[in-house]
Amino acid sequence: MSTQGLLERSNGYYFQARIPKKYLPHYPKQIIRVKLPTENRKEAIAIVRKKWAELQEQFDRIDLTNSKIKTTISPFEIEHLIKLAIHSRLTADNEIRAEGVDDFMFDKLEEWTNESEASEKLAVSRGQLSPLAIEIADDWLTSHDYDISHDSKEFREFALLFTKGQIEATKASKLRQQGIPSETPSAPPPLNTQIDTHITEWDSLDKLS
Repeated sequence: MSTQGLLERSNGYYFQARIPKKYLPHYPKQIIRVKLPTENRKEAIAIVRKKWAELQEQFDRIDLTNSKIKTTISPFEIEHLIKLAIHSRLTADNEIRAEGVDDFMFDKLEEWTNESEASEKLAVSRGQLSPLAIEIADDWLTSHDYDISHDSKEFREFALLFTKGQIEATKASKLRQQGIPSETPSAPPPLNTQIDTHITEWDSLDKLS
């Protein structure tokens, strides 16, 4: 398994990539370096491979549209983002609890879960989006390089499906609040899985540029 892009330091693992010159106008720096949320080398390698795939997807989009920002979203991408959000939310929830939760944090977790549940019920029962639902959906789109107008039908459809999809995570959080174990689902595979070939291609491209 390729470990290119994996940077090992005393304080943990990092993903590091050098952006080829042809794509530099779309990035703030030539070197991308991101600390990985794991101390396990095998997990770090898996995350690095996903990061490579995400970068390649951006490069492909720049080649086609001259922008790394996506202004439309497909049903397949919606499903992928929903699964990724559930995994991310429950992973974060698990990490908080694993560190030990005092009364204040326990109450905050309860509050966040109740707010999420109310927002999700509104989406299911009335097809309405709360300000919280809109904010979370927009943040998630933005963090994954989507720029879709709040006034568009596409954003509304995404936000409704995204909010309804969060029900799974809220149910798991409520079980944990009651002291009942609940598994965190695995992250979905990256949308672009053609990774190893592209790693070599990028190196060649960067040397020639």
